[in-house]
Amino acid sequence: MLQFLQNALAMMGSLIYSGVTLPWFLIAILPIVYLFYVVQKHFRASSREVQRIENVTRSPIFSSFGETLTGLSTIRAYGVAPLFAEMNRKFVSVNASSFLMVTMLGRWLAVRLDSIAAFIVLAVSISSNELSGTVSPGTIGVALIYSVGFTGMVQWTVRLAIDTENG
Repeated sequence: MLQFLQNALAMMGSLIYSGVTLPWFLIAILPIVYLFYVVQKHFRASSREVQRIENVTRSPIFSSFGETLTGLSTIRAYGVAPLFAEMNRKFVSVNASSFLMVTMLGRWLAVRLDSIAAFIVLAVSISSNELSGTVSPGTIGVALIYSVGFTGMVQWTVRLAIDTENG
């Protein structure tokens, strides 16, 4: 939660700096923030359910492992160790496929957020072009650096917010 708050404040600082130095940027940021909200809302609902499925499929692995350890002497005595090993492989396989869904959903979010964040860099670039005579090149450079760093920061902040909620 603390890391989420730190990233959120740093992200807001980048936006405020870019907005103060390049006022045209503020016009472009409203639709971009709305896109972030829509993508996050869609991802949050999907992520919650996929994470729940992954947790449900993980539970049989641990319970089977505990039961197997408890009855290990009986399992060996009756010679059914291969049966228990196969059952464990099935549990792990089901869990691995649901874990893959969690991972792929994270990649889906990353692609969407990176695409939207690229529009922020584009908005800062266009704003700096429009204000090239009135704003110093150093200020424009700092705004561009903040907007490029903003890309990774946004992705990580949204991810932390959703992971905090899922946790």
